Amino acid sequence: MDEHGYPEAQDIAHLKEELSHMDFHRGANAIAQLIEATGYGTASLLGASGTNPGRLEVSTGGWSGCEEILSATHNTLWRMAFWESTHRGGLEVFADRSRAGGNQ
Repeated sequence: MDEHGYPEAQDIAHLKEELSHMDFHRGANAIAQLIEATGYGTASLLGASGTNPGRLEVSTGGWSGCEEILSATHNTLWRMAFWESTHRGGLEVFADRSRAGGNQ
């Protein structure tokens, strides 16, 4: 991150590398770490239990640095596999649906 909390090119490159592994928790952790490092957004990673899938809830608060981080997930297979919903106010939800319904 730069001195103002914006992600730098190497931060985005690292995120894209983590997302390329198609592992929900690996990608979710990378997103959460970057969002939290900005000091503006929040990211809640909720662990899986039983038939409940793991979830990542990200709130950007509309801040452009956080929006840039989430934009890096666009057009990735990780996002296609795990995106659940987008809400007004900068909330995005991702879920590990591979565990939904006890399928593991």
